[in-house]
Amino acid sequence: MALSLHAEAGVIDGDVPPNAQVIDQYHPAGVAFRRAGGEGDLWVCSPIPVGRGLGFSGAVRVAGIVAAHAQRFGDDPELLADHASEMLKLASALEGHADNVAASLFGGIVATADGRAVRVPLAFDPAIVVWIPSFTTSTDESRTKMGAAVPLQDAVFNIGRTALLVAALAAGDDRQFAGGHWLYSFPSAGLG
Repeated sequence: MALSLHAEAGVIDGDVPPNAQVIDQYHPAGVAFRRAGGEGDLWVCSPIPVGRGLGFSGAVRVAGIVAAHAQRFGDDPELLADHASEMLKLASALEGHADNVAASLFGGIVATADGRAVRVPLAFDPAIVVWIPSFTTSTDESRTKMGAAVPLQDAVFNIGRTALLVAALAAGDDRQFAGGHWLYSFPSAGLG
Protein backbone atom coordinates (compact mmCIF):
# COMPACT_ATOMS: atom_id res chain seq x y z
CA MET A 1 0.00 0.00 0.00
CA ALA A 2 1.36 3.38 -0.99
CA LEU A 3 0.79 6.23 1.43
CA SER A 4 0.83 9.94 0.65
CA LEU A 5 4.51 10.21 1.59
CA HIS A 6 6.52 10.71 -1.59
CA ALA A 7 10.18 10.10 -2.35
CA GLU A 8 11.51 12.36 -5.08
CA ALA A 9 14.79 12.10 -6.97
CA GLY A 10 16.37 14.09 -9.75
CA VAL A 11 19.57 14.50 -11.67
CA ILE A 12 21.63 17.46 -10.51
CA ASP A 13 21.81 19.96 -13.34
CA GLY A 14 21.99 23.15 -11.32
CA ASP A 15 20.53 24.01 -7.97
CA VAL A 16 19.37 21.24 -5.66
CA PRO A 17 15.78 21.69 -4.42
CA PRO A 18 15.27 22.82 -0.81
CA ASN A 19 15.24 19.93 1.68
CA ALA A 20 16.88 17.63 -0.89
CA GLN A 21 20.05 15.72 -0.16
CA VAL A 22 22.81 15.00 -2.66
CA ILE A 23 23.41 11.26 -2.45
CA ASP A 24 26.36 9.03 -3.24
CA GLN A 25 26.51 5.94 -5.40
CA TYR A 26 25.89 3.65 -2.40
CA HIS A 27 22.53 5.16 -1.44
CA PRO A 28 19.65 2.86 -2.52
CA ALA A 29 18.41 5.51 -4.98
CA GLY A 30 21.93 5.97 -6.38
CA VAL A 31 22.41 2.24 -6.89
CA ALA A 32 19.01 1.98 -8.62
CA PHE A 33 19.69 5.06 -10.75
CA ARG A 34 22.98 3.64 -12.05
CA ARG A 35 21.57 0.13 -12.58
CA ALA A 36 18.76 1.67 -14.68
CA GLY A 37 21.34 3.43 -16.87
CA GLY A 38 21.31 6.85 -15.23
CA GLU A 39 24.35 9.09 -15.45
CA GLY A 40 25.45 11.97 -13.25
CA ASP A 41 24.76 12.91 -9.66
CA LEU A 42 21.40 12.50 -8.01
CA TRP A 43 19.48 14.32 -5.28
CA VAL A 44 16.76 12.77 -3.14
CA CYS A 45 14.04 14.38 -1.05
CA SER A 46 11.85 12.15 1.12
CA PRO A 47 9.86 12.58 4.33
CA ILE A 48 9.60 8.78 4.69
CA PRO A 49 11.32 7.70 7.90
CA VAL A 50 14.16 5.20 7.41
CA GLY A 51 13.86 1.75 8.99
CA ARG A 52 10.32 2.19 10.31
CA GLY A 53 8.42 -0.18 8.01
CA LEU A 54 7.00 2.48 5.69
CA GLY A 55 8.96 1.46 2.59
CA PHE A 56 11.73 4.07 2.44
CA SER A 57 14.20 1.87 0.57
CA GLY A 58 11.60 0.73 -1.96
CA ALA A 59 10.35 4.26 -2.59
CA VAL A 60 13.81 5.74 -3.14
CA ARG A 61 14.83 2.84 -5.37
CA VAL A 62 11.77 3.46 -7.54
CA ALA A 63 12.56 7.19 -7.54
CA GLY A 64 16.11 6.47 -8.72
CA ILE A 65 14.90 4.13 -11.46
CA VAL A 66 12.24 6.58 -12.66
CA ALA A 67 14.84 9.38 -12.70
CA ALA A 68 17.12 7.22 -14.89
CA HIS A 69 14.27 6.36 -17.25
CA ALA A 70 13.23 9.99 -17.48
CA GLN A 71 16.84 10.93 -18.24
CA ARG A 72 17.13 8.27 -20.94
CA PHE A 73 13.66 8.35 -22.51
CA GLY A 74 12.04 11.63 -21.43
CA ASP A 75 9.49 12.27 -18.70
CA ASP A 76 6.32 11.64 -20.74
CA PRO A 77 4.03 9.67 -18.34
CA GLU A 78 2.83 7.39 -21.14
CA LEU A 79 6.37 6.53 -22.13
CA LEU A 80 7.29 5.84 -18.50
CA ALA A 81 4.18 3.64 -18.19
CA ASP A 82 5.40 1.61 -21.17
CA HIS A 83 8.50 0.73 -19.12
CA ALA A 84 6.63 -0.06 -15.88
CA SER A 85 7.19 -3.83 -15.98
CA GLU A 86 10.91 -3.32 -16.67
CA MET A 87 11.15 -0.83 -13.79
CA LEU A 88 9.24 -3.20 -11.48
CA LYS A 89 11.58 -6.05 -12.34
CA LEU A 90 14.73 -4.03 -11.58
CA ALA A 91 13.31 -2.44 -8.41
CA SER A 92 12.15 -5.85 -7.13
CA ALA A 93 15.56 -7.37 -7.76
CA LEU A 94 17.29 -4.54 -5.90
CA GLU A 95 14.80 -4.57 -3.01
CA GLY A 96 14.65 -8.38 -2.78
CA HIS A 97 10.86 -8.44 -3.09
CA ALA A 98 8.15 -6.54 -4.96
CA ASP A 99 5.92 -5.62 -2.00
CA ASN A 100 6.95 -2.00 -1.41
CA VAL A 101 8.37 -1.17 -4.83
CA ALA A 102 5.15 -2.18 -6.61
CA ALA A 103 3.10 0.14 -4.40
CA SER A 104 5.65 2.93 -4.87
CA LEU A 105 5.63 2.49 -8.63
CA PHE A 106 1.88 2.10 -9.20
CA GLY A 107 0.41 3.88 -6.16
CA GLY A 108 -2.55 2.82 -4.06
CA ILE A 109 -3.00 -0.74 -2.91
CA VAL A 110 -1.21 -3.26 -5.10
CA ALA A 111 -1.32 -7.04 -5.25
CA THR A 112 1.93 -8.55 -6.52
CA ALA A 113 3.25 -12.02 -7.28
CA ASP A 114 5.59 -13.64 -9.78
CA GLY A 115 6.94 -10.36 -11.12
CA ARG A 116 3.51 -8.93 -11.83
CA ALA A 117 1.57 -6.22 -10.02
CA VAL A 118 -2.06 -5.14 -10.22
CA ARG A 119 -3.45 -2.04 -8.60
CA VAL A 120 -6.54 -2.86 -6.54
CA PRO A 121 -9.42 -0.53 -7.42
CA LEU A 122 -10.78 1.04 -4.24
CA ALA A 123 -14.48 1.68 -3.91
CA PHE A 124 -13.86 4.13 -1.06
CA ASP A 125 -11.15 6.46 0.22
CA PRO A 126 -9.60 4.77 3.26
CA ALA A 127 -8.10 6.66 6.17
CA ILE A 128 -4.78 5.17 7.22
CA VAL A 129 -3.33 5.46 10.71
CA VAL A 130 0.29 4.41 11.08
CA TRP A 131 2.16 3.73 14.28
CA ILE A 132 5.88 4.39 13.86
CA PRO A 133 7.97 2.44 16.38
CA SER A 134 10.89 4.05 18.20
CA PHE A 135 13.24 1.29 17.02
CA THR A 136 14.49 0.66 13.50
CA THR A 137 14.47 -2.55 11.51
CA SER A 138 14.78 -3.78 7.97
CA THR A 139 12.35 -5.92 6.01
CA ASP A 140 15.06 -8.54 5.45
CA GLU A 141 15.81 -8.68 9.17
CA SER A 142 12.11 -8.86 10.10
CA ARG A 143 11.48 -11.71 7.67
CA THR A 144 14.21 -13.81 9.30
CA LYS A 145 12.21 -13.83 12.54
CA MET A 146 9.67 -16.22 11.03
CA GLY A 147 10.44 -19.87 10.56
CA ALA A 148 11.01 -21.38 7.13
CA ALA A 149 7.73 -23.31 7.32
CA VAL A 150 4.19 -22.15 8.00
CA PRO A 151 1.61 -24.69 9.21
CA LEU A 152 -1.08 -25.43 6.60
CA GLN A 153 -3.85 -24.09 8.89
CA ASP A 154 -2.05 -20.71 9.21
CA ALA A 155 -1.34 -20.53 5.47
CA VAL A 156 -4.97 -21.24 4.59
CA PHE A 157 -6.18 -18.69 7.16
CA ASN A 158 -3.88 -15.96 5.80
CA ILE A 159 -4.59 -16.67 2.13
CA GLY A 160 -8.32 -16.49 2.87
CA ARG A 161 -7.93 -13.19 4.76
CA THR A 162 -5.82 -11.74 1.93
CA ALA A 163 -8.49 -12.62 -0.64
CA LEU A 164 -11.19 -11.21 1.66
CA LEU A 165 -9.25 -7.98 2.16
CA VAL A 166 -8.69 -7.41 -1.57
CA ALA A 167 -12.33 -8.20 -2.42
CA ALA A 168 -13.65 -5.98 0.40
CA LEU A 169 -11.43 -3.07 -0.69
CA ALA A 170 -12.57 -3.38 -4.31
CA ALA A 171 -16.22 -3.70 -3.31
CA GLY A 172 -16.13 -1.00 -0.66
CA ASP A 173 -17.46 -3.47 1.90
CA ASP A 174 -16.08 -1.93 5.09
CA ARG A 175 -18.23 -4.28 7.21
CA GLN A 176 -15.52 -6.88 6.65
CA PHE A 177 -13.09 -4.76 8.67
CA ALA A 178 -15.30 -4.53 11.77
CA GLY A 179 -13.70 -6.00 14.85
CA GLY A 180 -10.36 -6.65 13.17
CA HIS A 181 -11.56 -9.91 11.57
CA TRP A 182 -9.47 -9.30 8.47
CA LEU A 183 -6.19 -9.29 10.40
CA TYR A 184 -3.52 -11.86 9.66
CA SER A 185 -2.56 -14.51 12.16
CA PHE A 186 0.87 -15.99 12.73
CA PRO A 187 0.45 -18.04 15.91
CA SER A 188 3.20 -20.50 15.07
CA ALA A 189 5.74 -17.68 14.65
CA GLY A 190 4.81 -15.94 17.86
CA LEU A 191 3.81 -12.76 16.04
CA GLY A 192 0.02 -13.12 16.40
